[in-house]
Amino acid sequence: MDESRFPVKRFNQGDILFKTGDMGSSAYSLQKGRVEISIENMGKKVMLAVLNPPAVFGEMALLLKEQRRSATATVIVPSDIVEITKSSFMEVLDGTDSVIKSILNSALERLKDTTGKVSKSPDPFLAAAEVLNLFVMHSCEELEYFNILKALCEALRLDTSKVEEAFEKLEQFRLVEMKTNDRGKKVIHVKHKDTFLSDAKKVYEEM
Repeated sequence: MDESRFPVKRFNQGDILFKTGDMGSSAYSLQKGRVEISIENMGKKVMLAVLNPPAVFGEMALLLKEQRRSATATVIVPSDIVEITKSSFMEVLDGTDSVIKSILNSALERLKDTTGKVSKSPDPFLAAAEVLNLFVMHSCEELEYFNILKALCEALRLDTSKVEEAFEKLEQFRLVEMKTNDRGKKVIHVKHKDTFLSDAKKVYEEM
């Protein structure tokens, strides 16, 4: 990564990188430290995940126009973080080899199209798989069941029973495993994280 274009910044404990509802204009790359991702549900904070390096978050702000933050990112220990602004990202994209650039642009357009379709009529099974995959890709190995459940229901306005049914199907097809951690919390463990999303989509097509 070009350090002159993407300098590492030091953030202190308690610093808020962005809040739910903010208009996004940057993505972040966590180099050192920890960042908490949370939402507010019925006046109470619900922690979705704690990110450890290496992790990239807030990237949807680079890919979609007028994208508002769906969660709050808070620094929980002194952390080194790279902020990637949309303008810097586009400069890099413009300077990329034409073949690679065309592939990236195609991927972006598909993402925009998919995001639009999902926001209109989200399927609980696919939505659950996409969200779990997102957290796994950001190095979140242990996902608290009820936090993920609340986040899906709140963000996509899905019925709780439908999302729980989706989790059960994912476990039934051995794509995830439900466990109780050392703190007595019910957690979701994604199996075969490298192929999880593609496996889930295959299962969905066969259901």
